[in-house]
Amino acid sequence: MAIKNKTLVNNRLGSWLSRIGILSIIALSALITGFISLQFFYQQKVDGYFSNLDIDTPLTNEAALIIRTKDHWITTSGQHRETYKPLLTKELGEYQSHRYLGWFSSYDDWLASNDGLPFTLLYEVQYEHGMSEETFFFKGVMPTRLMARQVQIN
Repeated sequence: MAIKNKTLVNNRLGSWLSRIGILSIIALSALITGFISLQFFYQQKVDGYFSNLDIDTPLTNEAALIIRTKDHWITTSGQHRETYKPLLTKELGEYQSHRYLGWFSSYDDWLASNDGLPFTLLYEVQYEHGMSEETFFFKGVMPTRLMARQVQIN
C-alpha cells in the first residue's frame, strides 16, 4: 500500500489561512512558554533573595526600596535604603515565609525600556508581627538586576 498525497484544503485561500493559523498557534505557544520560563527563572531569584537576607550579595542588594503604608509612600536608593531597613524589621519582625502570588510585564514598559526586559513578581510575605505584600521589579535576563523591592505594610 503506497502513501498518497492528500489535500486537506482544496482552495488556495483556505490553504494560506490554515498555514497562517498554524504558524500563529506555534508562535503564541513559544511566547507563552518563554514567559513561563522567565517567571520560573525570576522566582528562583526571589527565593534566593529570601534565603540570603542576612548576607549582602548582589542578589539581595536592590537598587531601590519602596515602602508603602496606608498614609505614606517612601522611595529610597543608595545608602538611604540602609536607613529604612531597620524600620521594616521593627515594624514587621523577622522573616518567616513567602508565597508567590503572580507576575506581570507591561508591553508599554517593554517599548520604553532600552536596557533590559522589565518583569514584576508579586509575593505575600509572612513576618513575625504580620504579613506584607511585596513586589520585586527585575530588569534583564542575562545578567538579571533586581531594580526595586516594594513592601506594602498593612
